[in-house]
Amino acid sequence: MSGIRVTGLKETLERFKKAEKAVNTQLMLGVATYGENLIKQRTDKGEFLNGSGKQYSKAGAIFPIAGSAKLKQHYRSKLIGANSKFQLFGRSGEEWKRRGIRKDDSIARYVFLENGYFQFRQLTNKQVAFVNLNYTGKMLNGMRSISEGDNKAVISFERAEDRIKAYYLSFAGAGKNKIVYDFFGFNEKEKDQMMDLFETEVTEWLRGNDVL
Repeated sequence: MSGIRVTGLKETLERFKKAEKAVNTQLMLGVATYGENLIKQRTDKGEFLNGSGKQYSKAGAIFPIAGSAKLKQHYRSKLIGANSKFQLFGRSGEEWKRRGIRKDDSIARYVFLENGYFQFRQLTNKQVAFVNLNYTGKMLNGMRSISEGDNKAVISFERAEDRIKAYYLSFAGAGKNKIVYDFFGFNEKEKDQMMDLFETEVTEWLRGNDVL
């Protein structure tokens, strides 16, 4: 019984091998960018790998007022004014110190909020229905996909401070209670979506270059 003879395969493989390096780099970067967008979209909806519907802390805490991008000047009227009931603080050296600050005193630098970060977000007109790790948007918007060789692409962050923030939020735990918001990774559905994209892109390239 004679075997099945396959011809032309060596030539086809050689053609693919020549283009493989460039193709792999492009495909892997494209899949990583797709994964990056999956992370952003899921997190924006308050969905994490370790659960959804997480709530912002209502534990009382002190927050900055003046000199802070987080509480802009037009929000000061909510904290300082004749009808304000907030506890206001100044700062002396390295110590927190109650200064007996009047409600209209411009030296007020900090305020105690009974309902903590939840209340802070309310005062700065941010949604409080669920945690989505998006106050300024800088961390998630600073996420980038980077090529690292022929067969590898990495999703990271442009700014070092965002890489540190993401580490604590997603792995080590944030705040004094070490709460983990596991956003930096993929669930099984997302992995399947990324693999489907990769297979589709590879098939289309092969067909477009007469390899298939």
